[in-house]
Amino acid sequence: MMKAIHLVPYDAVGGVEVAARSIADAEYSGLKFSKLYLVDKNAGESEDHPIAYFRALSRLQRMKPNLVIASLWRCCAVMLAHKLLSPRSRCVTFLHLSHDVHWLDYLLNRLAMWISDEIWADSISTLDARVPVFWRRKARVISFLVERSAVPLVRLPTPHFVFWGRLHKQKGLDRAVRFFGEVAKHRPDACFSVIGPDGGQLALLEQQIKNEGIEGIRFLGSMDRPDIFQFANDCAFYLQTSCDEGMAMSVVEAMQAGLVPVVTPVGEIGTYCNDGDNAVLVNDDEYAVQSVLRLLNDPTRYQQMAKNASQTWQDKPLYRDDVLSSCQHLLGP
Repeated sequence: MMKAIHLVPYDAVGGVEVAARSIADAEYSGLKFSKLYLVDKNAGESEDHPIAYFRALSRLQRMKPNLVIASLWRCCAVMLAHKLLSPRSRCVTFLHLSHDVHWLDYLLNRLAMWISDEIWADSISTLDARVPVFWRRKARVISFLVERSAVPLVRLPTPHFVFWGRLHKQKGLDRAVRFFGEVAKHRPDACFSVIGPDGGQLALLEQQIKNEGIEGIRFLGSMDRPDIFQFANDCAFYLQTSCDEGMAMSVVEAMQAGLVPVVTPVGEIGTYCNDGDNAVLVNDDEYAVQSVLRLLNDPTRYQQMAKNASQTWQDKPLYRDDVLSSCQHLLGP
């Protein structure tokens, strides 16, 4: 039986980790698929300690996979070492962001793409931005739709905004706070709920809110996914003003749930979100604020946009099916 191992740095709440968890470690039509995390955060292990890489490599060698999939630059380092020791093992570099975050990310991903049999990307924008032209023939886009949602609720356009994800500078939450503050000037009943663990921005955001005198924002910390979607049933807008993205899974999830996304068109977001049709795009903040205020006064228009948002993903393939079929295609019968 063929074995495929997906290398992931650690289990967390980000899109990469949520997608990885959506495929259970099991056998699928002659393919044994499993995940290997470099570190266990719950056990206090650090991804910055060299021992994590040697330990992961040792485990990988013992598992003897036919295919190794590496997500993010730390895992690329382990896959490269594994390829040196087991040259017959096939490799896939999996890209999840439309730009390199630093020089080591650039170097390790390029080396990994060089030795890989295939290159997977979470979106067309990521593929176009990061895969050199001479390697495009072995590149493909993998669907990042993790699950199919139930028929969304028919909501009224209340000024209730929500965000879920890491509180990281990449997510541009300082801009989201300012945006919400402008809406709240016109709608004092507005609220903005921020769900997710601190990625280094919580204290800065709390200070910003205090300095600008904005009310109605609350930080709720981490939640399980079912609880997030249950909470979102009482909201109307999903607010995310990211600086950079790949596929932006949380935006996809919000659209499936029937929320109208208020988002910056970065990464792949600008491909599937269309201003005035299924989303409010934040290019010019003042114009986007006025768009939201008009929707709050037009329930029919809001509900049509919410319906369009959820229908955007109805016929798209699931991540699980796309990854497994790609593994089987790469490994052969």
